[in-house]
Amino acid sequence: ALGRWLLLALAGVLVLQLFFIGHIALMAVVNPQSTTFERSEAWRLAQDGPLRWSQHWRDYDQIADTLKRAVIASEDTRFYSHVGIDFLATGRAFMTNLKERRFAQGGSTITQQLAKNFFLSPKKTLWRKVREAELALLLELRFSKRQILEMYLNKIYFGQEGLRGIYGIEEAAGFYFSKPARDLSLEESALLAGIIRSPRRYAYLRNHRALQERRDAVLARMHVLKMIGEEEFRRATNAPLRIRPRRAPLHVAPYLVDYLQRITAEEFGGEKLYRMGFRYHTTIDPIQQTAAEEAVARGIEEIEKAALHAGEPLQAALVAVDPVSGAMTAMVGGRSYEQTQFNRAVDAHRQPGSAFKPFVLLAALSPSAQGKADRTLSTMVSGGPVSVPT
Repeated sequence: ALGRWLLLALAGVLVLQLFFIGHIALMAVVNPQSTTFERSEAWRLAQDGPLRWSQHWRDYDQIADTLKRAVIASEDTRFYSHVGIDFLATGRAFMTNLKERRFAQGGSTITQQLAKNFFLSPKKTLWRKVREAELALLLELRFSKRQILEMYLNKIYFGQEGLRGIYGIEEAAGFYFSKPARDLSLEESALLAGIIRSPRRYAYLRNHRALQERRDAVLARMHVLKMIGEEEFRRATNAPLRIRPRRAPLHVAPYLVDYLQRITAEEFGGEKLYRMGFRYHTTIDPIQQTAAEEAVARGIEEIEKAALHAGEPLQAALVAVDPVSGAMTAMVGGRSYEQTQFNRAVDAHRQPGSAFKPFVLLAALSPSAQGKADRTLSTMVSGGPVSVPT
């Protein structure tokens, strides 16, 4: 009798999990999370938010067949035959990890990756893998293969566009090739499928050699699996790597948002920041921020007119602070965030030079402000030794 009740309880838990997984998955489709940075007065720092899920959901039939085949070849060759877990791949990964004594290889299926992205932390632990497998089985029971692949392709991460994460195949096709997902060619599909495995490594547009090698590896895998013929394989691998990225959207205070994103990712982990939908409040003043950016641009322009050409573009940085509260009201890390994302306001290590003089002057005039002395800016100071209480 006890065993019967235990089985009924387990069945009830599975039914509830199936219901909630379906509900949460559908809610994630229509109401994706985003991370935004705001002032305390609810001023939105970036027009579209620095990090956002794809808002361009595409149905299964609106995605190029070559892309779907390329993703399956690259990520999960037995996608249509397994039940959410590929036991052969899992066993192979287990033996490799046991030999390396670390998580050196993953055996996750597309369904497991979808379960991880929807429900779990990206931290690699044994318990997470167990939960990932359990949720994958439930997803397979709740959804068809077609639905699972559609959700996966609309959810997966493809790298960064400035301060925004590129999520979903429509966003990726628009960013890398300036075209919709339904119009992707074979070689373009293979390139995007190859990026999925390691977006941070392959998604940098300057690393064309690594991108082409990864693209050709996916094409070779498709050829071995007879997804494409010999002629298609040769034509696609001989095609030059053509990436036509769209221009990244402009944001207010991009250096600051990038800095906040970086220090937060160090604390919470990058994937959690991308996925959870945080809201930040800052002390940045939009008027002062605009004035600071204009001051940096105007100052550089004036110096360039008078100075000898240095061979490289001049750079500048500016940080504005409220003298009463000490709160930062503006940050500019360089002449153009589009040209260079290096933040000279926080990452450049140079001697302060004359920039330190205002602090010395403030220390000298503070006694007068407190009524303890009568020094002003016009007071003559002896060149001899002088002692200033601080």
